[in-house]
Amino acid sequence: MFVRVAALGAVVSTLALSSLAGCTADTSDSDPVDVTMTGSDAVTKCTKKMYVHVISYGATDYATILADKNGCWGMEAPKWGGGAVWSDCNTVKATTPSGGTRWTYDDINIGNPNHHDASKILACKAANGGQPDIAYVAANSGGGTWSHAGITGVSRFFDECYSTDFAVRDRSSGCASKGVPMWNIGASSNVYNDVLALCKSRSGGEWMGIYAATAGLKGKEAEIVKALNYCTTH
Repeated sequence: MFVRVAALGAVVSTLALSSLAGCTADTSDSDPVDVTMTGSDAVTKCTKKMYVHVISYGATDYATILADKNGCWGMEAPKWGGGAVWSDCNTVKATTPSGGTRWTYDDINIGNPNHHDASKILACKAANGGQPDIAYVAANSGGGTWSHAGITGVSRFFDECYSTDFAVRDRSSGCASKGVPMWNIGASSNVYNDVLALCKSRSGGEWMGIYAATAGLKGKEAEIVKALNYCTTH
C-alpha cells in the first residue's frame, strides 16, 4: 500500500511485542516477532489468541484497525508505513533491498514458465537481512495444489484461497493443506461473516491471512475488527 499512516500515539507506539491483557486461553511466553498484540480495551478473557497477516495493495486505514482491536489477536501488515520496514519481492523485482529485515514474496507459482521462484526468493532473502520470511502461494501452483516444492528460505507460506482478485475464497477446497489460509477480503461483500468464518476455521495460536488487491480494505476495517474481536472472545 502506498498510503502512510501517521503516528498512533498512545494506541500503538511501535510494531513491537506487547503482552496480552488478561488473555487466559492459548497463551505462550512470547509472541512472534513484529506482531502488534496491543488492544484498545482491557480484555478480561480471550477464548483464543490469533495472529493475522494483512497484505493490502490499496488504501487501508490501519489506524482504525489498531485503535479498535482487542488484545486477543495480533497483526502484521507489510504495507503499513508505521510498522517494520518490509521489502515486497516478486518474480520480477526480487532483489530490491528495503533497508529493513522483513520481506514478502508474491507469489510462488510452481510450473509457471515465467516464474523462477526458488532463486528469486533466495535473492530476496539475501538482500533483506538474510533471515527466512513470508511467501504467498498461488492457488494453481503445482497444478492447483498450492505447491511450494523445492522452495527454501521461507518461514511461513500463505496459501491463496482465491483464483482472481474478484473472488473471496473460490478455491477454499484443499486450501491451507500446505500453508496458512489467506482469503481475499478485499473482494468481500460480507466482510464480517467472511472474516469470522476464516478466524473460526483456525485454532488458537495459529495464523490467518487477509488479502486485498489495489482497491484495498478502505471502508472494511471496522467489520474486520468486529469479526476478529468477537472470534477471539466467544
